[in-house]
Amino acid sequence: MMKYGDVLKSAKDFFERSFTSGHTVEIKSKTDSGVTITGEGALAGGKFASKIKVAGPKFSNFSVDKVEVASKGTFKTETTFKGVTDGLDVTFALEDGTAASGKRSSAKVGADFATDAFSASVDVDIPNGPAVTAGGVFATHDAFIGAQAKFDASQLAKGAGAFSAYDFLVGYKAGGFTGGVEVGGKLSTVTVSGIQNGAAGSVAAAAKVSVDALGKSGDKKGAKKVIEGVDIQLGASRKIDSALTVFGAVSDAGALKLAASNKLSASTTLLLSADLDLSAIGRDVHSVSTKDRKSTRLN
Repeated sequence: MMKYGDVLKSAKDFFERSFTSGHTVEIKSKTDSGVTITGEGALAGGKFASKIKVAGPKFSNFSVDKVEVASKGTFKTETTFKGVTDGLDVTFALEDGTAASGKRSSAKVGADFATDAFSASVDVDIPNGPAVTAGGVFATHDAFIGAQAKFDASQLAKGAGAFSAYDFLVGYKAGGFTGGVEVGGKLSTVTVSGIQNGAAGSVAAAAKVSVDALGKSGDKKGAKKVIEGVDIQLGASRKIDSALTVFGAVSDAGALKLAASNKLSASTTLLLSADLDLSAIGRDVHSVSTKDRKSTRLN
């Protein structure tokens, strides 16, 4: 059973994860004991950043999901205790950052409960607030109905509203299609999204339309909008063969993204991505990015 954030995640991931920015090299190694070590270096905007992530090992009811150290001065760790009781998992997440990183430290305790027709999750950030995020999803046949709210007790002392967000969604998933409508931003935004996957993932088509009642736009500042406060994204992908998949996406502001993921060998995949601004095609505002993924096996 999916959690609130997972119901409409596939369409969002298409537009955010099918493409890349900057120049990145990622090396992932997996040991026979199930531990995965990932090193990543990225050059973007003239700045270099790196991070190392470790996941595992996993036991019958306990797993180390992530330990991450980044050059920007942050440290993260996530662990999960599964099956504390029937259908209940408990998670712990810590994040610490140096003053230079600009990240606040946090310590979160979470609980996830799921049955075949219902899921509920609660996360409590103890030092910041405390801040509580709670959500739930009901499923009936192929439809989903969910709600999520964020409560920050620290805002009460400032005389502000304690609820920083309350969101609602209705989703549908059947065959290769996943889509739905989400109302968020304290009822000020409506997002309609969907993705249709063809047989064996050979072809996919995705769409996302966001409407902001306050007239805010998610596109870059100064971009010409067809309708102010409305963001429209359309995209598609096609699997050419077992090694090559191509992607494309366009927005109503004239942003065109093209990408190709090519599996060069059993251990190397290269992602090439290009960002074009169709509203300023003759200006030097376009970019080409690369991401080189390598995988190895450690004995």
